Amino acid sequence: MAVTRLGIRMVRDLVVSLAMKQIYQATSDVLDEHFRRSWNTSVEVAAICRMLATTIPGINPEQALLAGLVHNIGTLPILVKAEDDDDLFNDSAALGEVIDALQGPVGELILKTWNFGDAMTEVVTHSHDFSYNHEDSARLIDIVQVALLQGGHIESDIDWSAVPAFSKLGMDTEVNVVEIEENQEIIENTKQSLLV
Repeated sequence: MAVTRLGIRMVRDLVVSLAMKQIYQATSDVLDEHFRRSWNTSVEVAAICRMLATTIPGINPEQALLAGLVHNIGTLPILVKAEDDDDLFNDSAALGEVIDALQGPVGELILKTWNFGDAMTEVVTHSHDFSYNHEDSARLIDIVQVALLQGGHIESDIDWSAVPAFSKLGMDTEVNVVEIEENQEIIENTKQSLLV
């Protein structure tokens, strides 16, 4: 009865959200630290995505939240595999380079195996390719990229005005919507609901 009332899509998104939290369980303290950092990034990006989606026609806020949660899912198997290689696992810079290079393709394989749609697969494949452009109006990938940048989760110096996602969303690159007080409250409430 709950599935009927909520809808299959919403229930599926909720189950995947809960499963994502369970996936981030580590077998060692070092891996736990990496997983915790990755999970916290996912939660924050998801919360920003959900907030942004409420302002973009045609984008479902719950789908945007899910896109934010799974955008870096390719990181998980890379971390698990890296744990077996002491040299790589203990070299943060080298591990970061491996993750940057492989998280998109690995995440794409995961979501295709799980039969996710093209929109979510596009998110994990291109979330860190800030030159990525598509023909259509705003999509989930655009929201995730803007959330990553505005949330401060990208360390390199990227010229926001050169990122197509901002224009797709009709956003001014000079304004960081995350810093607006009302938006901060929405983001924090969403984060708290995911961290429970």
